[in-house]
Amino acid sequence: MPDINNIYLWILILFLGLFVLVKAADYFNKAAEKIGLSFGMSPFIIGVLITAVGTSLPELITSAVAVAQGVSEIVPGNVAGSNITNIFLIIGIVAIVHQKPIHLFSEFIMVDLQFLIGSALFISLAFIDNKISSLEGILCLAGFGIYFHYLITSTKRTRLLRKEPEPGQRSTYKDYLQFLFSSILIYIAAHIVINAVVFTSDYYDVGTSIVAAGVLALGTSIPELVVSLDAVKKGKSDYALGNIMGSSIFNSFWVIGFSSLFGVIVVPDVIITLIMPVMLIATFLFYMLTRDKVITAWEGALFLLFYILFIFKLITV
Repeated sequence: MPDINNIYLWILILFLGLFVLVKAADYFNKAAEKIGLSFGMSPFIIGVLITAVGTSLPELITSAVAVAQGVSEIVPGNVAGSNITNIFLIIGIVAIVHQKPIHLFSEFIMVDLQFLIGSALFISLAFIDNKISSLEGILCLAGFGIYFHYLITSTKRTRLLRKEPEPGQRSTYKDYLQFLFSSILIYIAAHIVINAVVFTSDYYDVGTSIVAAGVLALGTSIPELVVSLDAVKKGKSDYALGNIMGSSIFNSFWVIGFSSLFGVIVVPDVIITLIMPVMLIATFLFYMLTRDKVITAWEGALFLLFYILFIFKLITV
């Protein structure tokens, strides 16, 4: 077993890697947004791709790298853990920070809820046999394709889709360099993070999926937290919830589907017996509490309490 100094170093590397991964993803998203606008892409399409998809970029890259490196059990832990973090932690914080009840006025939010439930149920069923095959991965990608088609064709969003880009939005060579270097940083940081997760889990004799569901999921969910808090400050709490749901659906369908293209994804028993049930409980609880299209600060506090309990259970497994 490595000496104690090594484990402290690897824990430091893990958190530094997560920091670089999140910051690089942020720079990547900003550069992609400017390049997209310069090509005349609709601000709405960019919003869908950058906000919902872009904030889940850390989960996507770390999961793909994990499968490629032969530690695919990290993927289901990262995805299920991130969805739990999105619902219990981030929505909990958003509801508490907002203080006033959050009203879900937009009808499309209620449709997103159906996709959220469907995606959670689908990957839960796929997890049961302890693996995700390439066929199941393709079905996940098809599920995301259906969701994305809904995003760009629903009535209210179509009106936003036709909105013209702001004048004067032109990309420069700096944007392309930022796009390139941030992409390289994301890839390198993902490798570092995965190696740190494997080393740390081996040292403490816990499954990599446990570390992925706790530390890795929390770290890769930081973009969703930042975007959601920023939306709340601007009075767009409805948008914040939409971003969280979109990110969770993206995690379930696209991250699992894309990662499965690199090989079969192994699903450890702890995912099936602990993490998956908690993800389903979080999803259904969120679904039930939003049937009245209102989320209160007290409900947010309850979510936060559930997240603390979840982390405690992970630690004691």
